[in-house]
Amino acid sequence: MVRVCRALRDLGVEPRGIYGDEKVLNGVLIVDEGGRRFVEELGILVNGSTLTTGSSDDPLCVAIRAIAASRGVAKGSPLVVGIDLGDRIGIAMLMGREVIFAKSSRSHVRILELLHASLTCIESARKIVRIGIPRKECPEYEKLIEAIVRSTGNDVELELVPEARSSKRVALVEKGRKVGRDERAAINIALARFDAGL
Repeated sequence: MVRVCRALRDLGVEPRGIYGDEKVLNGVLIVDEGGRRFVEELGILVNGSTLTTGSSDDPLCVAIRAIAASRGVAKGSPLVVGIDLGDRIGIAMLMGREVIFAKSSRSHVRILELLHASLTCIESARKIVRIGIPRKECPEYEKLIEAIVRSTGNDVELELVPEARSSKRVALVEKGRKVGRDERAAINIALARFDAGL
């Protein structure tokens, strides 16, 4: 559970524990088998989803599923990942029009890890990866795009979209959450075609 909490924090979500004599929990409850029994023994009512996890579950996958559940995303909603190339690479995962997470990193390995988790941890009838076409050419960009292509399966649609002004437009995010320039650009790249019917 500690690793799941770290993954949630890394994705910008602060987990909360069960404290005192709470009888009702609103939101998503993430528990292992012992935690599930504890909640049942205390008679705590859960208004929301309960995700039971085991030691073999990938903490990042559990965190992504929990965030999607907390956003009220319908199962099977289209999954879109936007990627903004640059010195810091932005990546954002959206389901429907809900932002599940938005991150930026200088590490290609970290971006590929987040991309892989986005595409494998959630079931979706349609998976799309949208990569912003950089304004300047760079061999590093080409290598990363090739790695992205190799890491996606045949069930994933790949699209190159213009990234012009993507970091300037206002992105769809939670109130009060600060979003960096690269994260905002990745969200806008992911949203590039929502208005055109996806």
